[in-house]
Amino acid sequence: MLHEIRTLVVTGDAATAHPIRERLERRFPDMAVETTHTPSGLCLDYDVFVVDCPTVGTSVARMLRAENPQAFLLAFTDELDVDALKELLNATCNAACDRVDEECLETALDQVRHFIAQRSASPEGTGLLGVVRSMSELLKLWNRRLEALETA
Repeated sequence: MLHEIRTLVVTGDAATAHPIRERLERRFPDMAVETTHTPSGLCLDYDVFVVDCPTVGTSVARMLRAENPQAFLLAFTDELDVDALKELLNATCNAACDRVDEECLETALDQVRHFIAQRSASPEGTGLLGVVRSMSELLKLWNRRLEALETA
């Protein structure tokens, strides 16, 4: 792996952010976890996003996916019914979880673990081709940050 897995927890409720962060840090000790209440357009260097949809809305999940098509996007919801699942799938979330359902949360965290394992085993990060791809991604990231700063 070329870099540590960086995770951003997006929630509008500070009381919710802390337990989510602690849970992720316990489950994934090598993961760097940050929290925010209002993601800016500069959330480009994260590998995993955890979005608390009841407090920030699915529009945030859509925005993060648009900016980070390769990232893993886990969405929390109050009740994972058919309508909520449909909305989260349309937002192209990788996983959705009812935040009070412990079994659902464990399944979602297993999916995050699988994503991390795939990322680590990916041949994209090794050899000359991996270096070229990494440099290309860094240039794209730099250009997007410059564009964001120019429009701000």
